[in-house]
Amino acid sequence: MPDNNPSRPSRRWIKWALILAVHAAVLTILLITDETTYDAFHRWKEHWDREDLPLSRVLNDDDTWEFFASFGLWMSSIALAVIVWRLDNRWRRLVPLLAAGVIVATTLTSVLSKTVGRVRPYRAMGKSVYLRFGEAWTHGHSMAFPSGHATFAAAIAAFLALAYPRLKGFGWVMAVGCGISRIYFTKHFPGDIYAGFLMGHYVMNGTWRLFDRWWPTANAPTPDAGSS
Repeated sequence: MPDNNPSRPSRRWIKWALILAVHAAVLTILLITDETTYDAFHRWKEHWDREDLPLSRVLNDDDTWEFFASFGLWMSSIALAVIVWRLDNRWRRLVPLLAAGVIVATTLTSVLSKTVGRVRPYRAMGKSVYLRFGEAWTHGHSMAFPSGHATFAAAIAAFLALAYPRLKGFGWVMAVGCGISRIYFTKHFPGDIYAGFLMGHYVMNGTWRLFDRWWPTANAPTPDAGSS
């Protein structure tokens, strides 16, 4: 029977308002404390540099963090698209969906970063510095907020969670590792990473919902019994 409860839409809006408020509060706190948390992270890193333990050697190995950072690059989405094309007969729907979500998310991040004009920490000696409004568009360097790598990684993690729920954990472990790597390499503050995660996650989820309207799952080819 159809649900004629008039309170359902209002509850949905209340839910999303609360989610937005929580994200806004967390992001505000991170932006206010970015210099402190960034400095604390790198002091912790220097401490581990002095520790001669197997874990410290792994945590302070650039190759470890380069591995995680690669999850936030274009090549990771291209590789994922190829894997989906080869192994999942839903590829006619999933590959365009993945491409659309990633392109929209990274485009929005690029525009926002140029609009906000936050300087990368390694260029600002770990200080939170913003260019004058509009100056970043003519500035020769990429900006920090939001993180493009974090946006990309979160979009891929969200796609994996929606298309292959069993890979949700893997996707978000890689995304979080990618975010940490950008702080490790002095490219971003924690607030930049969180904003990138929000952008990638919600744009990919929104893209999935739009595709559900335009290209319902029921009308798409179903996966083979052996596919994930």
